[in-house]
Amino acid sequence: MLNTRMRAQEFLNKVKDWADSKKIPPLPPKQNLFHATYAEFLPSILKSGLLPNVENKLYPNSERGVVYLTTSPRTAAEMLEPESDIIDKELVKKLGNTGVLLEINVSDLDPTKFKPDELLPSNVIGVSHSYKYAGIVPPSAIRVRQKISIDNFYYNRKQVQSVRPTKFA
Repeated sequence: MLNTRMRAQEFLNKVKDWADSKKIPPLPPKQNLFHATYAEFLPSILKSGLLPNVENKLYPNSERGVVYLTTSPRTAAEMLEPESDIIDKELVKKLGNTGVLLEINVSDLDPTKFKPDELLPSNVIGVSHSYKYAGIVPPSAIRVRQKISIDNFYYNRKQVQSVRPTKFA
């Protein structure tokens, strides 16, 4: 009986170690990442890239000087959800009802400029990680993956869930 309990405890310890290892984002990221924004900003992003020094007016507590990226297209899209408690709802109304999901080619970025996003901890179940990138994401590293209708957010959340990172040419 004691031997069975010891094996069960060993198993539980291994499961806990595995789960803990998934909470630590790999640095630098080993796959392409995602970022979502409002379509109104897309022409500027495709011309100048994602700029870290732009004030994020949607989320007042955002850290200035970084671009937020994630391994999960769903997490990226959820950042545009108008029902979020911390988002500026008046600004959302002005920006319209269309967002875009962007895929970021991490091989075009400086690997030393990534840090884990401590405000959005890793998800062990879906193994998703979020990052702060302290640099410009150049237009060459950005691909538009999908439009997001802000009005029909439940449907769009389901739709982006199936998006997977791709290889850049």
